[in-house]
Amino acid sequence: PGLRLLLLAPSLDHTRTNALGTLQPGAAAEPKLPTHGNEAFIYQLEGTARVELTGGRRVTLQPGDSVSYRSEEFERMSNPGRRPNRFFWIQAHSRA
Repeated sequence: PGLRLLLLAPSLDHTRTNALGTLQPGAAAEPKLPTHGNEAFIYQLEGTARVELTGGRRVTLQPGDSVSYRSEEFERMSNPGRRPNRFFWIQAHSRA
C-alpha cells in the first residue's frame, strides 16, 4: 500500500518496463519477486525518496537526482517526506 505504478509504453524490443511511480508519505516499497540479472533506473521527479540497496548502501533522491542498480541489489524504497513523491522508473530485462 502507498505505492502506485502507472505502466507507460513498452520499449519497442520489449526488454524494458517504463513506469511513472507515486509513493505516499511514510510508505515503503520492497521487492515482491526475485528479478536477478535485471538493471533498474530511477529518476526522481517530485519529493524525496530513500533507496536502500544491499551492503547497507542508501541513496537519498531529490528532484533531478537519479540512481541505477542491479535489481537483485534493491531492498527498499521509502518516502520520508510529507508529500507524495513521484519518480520515473525503468527496468531493463535480461534476455537470458
